[in-house]
Amino acid sequence: MVIRADLHVHSCYSPDAVSRPETILRKARERGLDLVAITDHHCTEGWEEALTASRRLDLPVIPGEEVRIREGGIPVGELVCLFLKERIEPGSLAEVMRQVREQRAIAAVAHPFSLHRFAFRRIDLLALYPDLLIEVRNGRTYSPRANRRALLLAQGLGRGMTAGSDAHLPFEVGCVWLEVEASDWSSLREALCGGKARPCGAPSSPLHSLFSGVLGRAGFRI
Repeated sequence: MVIRADLHVHSCYSPDAVSRPETILRKARERGLDLVAITDHHCTEGWEEALTASRRLDLPVIPGEEVRIREGGIPVGELVCLFLKERIEPGSLAEVMRQVREQRAIAAVAHPFSLHRFAFRRIDLLALYPDLLIEVRNGRTYSPRANRRALLLAQGLGRGMTAGSDAHLPFEVGCVWLEVEASDWSSLREALCGGKARPCGAPSSPLHSLFSGVLGRAGFRI
């Protein structure tokens, strides 16, 4: 069975996003998705609401988080962590990956070559973490070259892949997704980690980044 999954979505519990978890799930169903991952910035408050909506709408949700990585106190990028049981504390790549492994979760380098926000600046460290996946297409990485470089990086390192819209607004949900052959959570994880997935879709408009930041910080909710 082919699963269509958006593995990078922000709810209104991220300070720069406006989408309520139920709105995200309804939009995902409209777009023909089979599951979404809620990956808010440094918080898990949206999980409970998303899982409640998941049961009501019969659309699976993966609990996740987007986590900032710092080396020597300097931000060097972000990870999208999936299949979490509790919040991940930000820190160095070693500290974050230790927490990911303790939870038997998985993590991917988010938008590694984004031109305008948190490109991953320590590609040299990836050799130390063979279980770290690569996000090969991101809906807010507007440069086709940057997304292509991410795919080539994953292929060159033989890494598993994720992809997602990075939606902060409802109409961004599902602009980018991943198609995976899987029948359950176990086979889904295996396919992701084994690189047996196909990124689909295209980035949204750069204006969305501006609008979501302004609206989110103003407390606007949809």
